[in-house]
Amino acid sequence: ERMIKLYNKGINFEKLKEGIRLVKETGIKTYGSFIIAGPTETKEEIQQTIDFARSLKLDGVSFFIFVPYPNTKLRQLAFEHGKVSSDWADYSAHNKKLAFVPNGFTEKELLKIQRKAYMGFILRLNYIIKNWRIVFSLDFIKKSFGFLYKIRKKQ
Repeated sequence: ERMIKLYNKGINFEKLKEGIRLVKETGIKTYGSFIIAGPTETKEEIQQTIDFARSLKLDGVSFFIFVPYPNTKLRQLAFEHGKVSSDWADYSAHNKKLAFVPNGFTEKELLKIQRKAYMGFILRLNYIIKNWRIVFSLDFIKKSFGFLYKIRKKQ
């Protein structure tokens, strides 16, 4: 919740949950994007974000490691609370190298947290049962393990 305020998102968690429920009732698939490892964020808060993502019963997720884009208030905060890359090639999601590593973390540790977040989402029993045709398809297995291999290779 503190990070939502820091990002100035103004999200009401109960309304969000209700909105997802209503959309799912119509048969539309729901996906969520979550930012982890922002400036001043603690390990506990990262875990809260991951747990919240899992609680929403989404059909898919993305866990992005915070990127301190230029001309934002959060970029200055990033400089104050971690290491910011000067290589613009790093300013993309799921990169070979992170654009920002907060104090108290290593790049390897953040990539491991990200990989565990994805694995924790996909390997839930209710997710596997609901999506068994997809989860056990050769295409999904290739893509998933290929993606997870790339993340692990970064470490």
